[in-house]
Amino acid sequence: MNVTGIGPKVDTSILSEGGRTSGMAAGPGSFADTLRQLAGPAADAGRVADQAVSSLAAGQPQELHTVELAMQKAEVQFQLLLNLRNKLVHAYQEIMQMQV
Repeated sequence: MNVTGIGPKVDTSILSEGGRTSGMAAGPGSFADTLRQLAGPAADAGRVADQAVSSLAAGQPQELHTVELAMQKAEVQFQLLLNLRNKLVHAYQEIMQMQV
């Protein structure tokens, strides 16, 4: 079984010398791209699980444990993204409540 990480490490090259971000434009190492890279495998796992369930329901030769494994992989990746979203929303709300 091949186990891989959930995504690339944070790219610190987007910071300038003063510690401020070098711009708000979406570059190749932007935060939005990182989120898209994390969401891609979760969407792919969901599609694989849907195809496995569809083929099982259609009566095609499919092992039940393979279908269940695909469904669990999709669920775990979805839960990871959901928890990441919740953490990001919470961090945003905390920042917005800070007094300047």
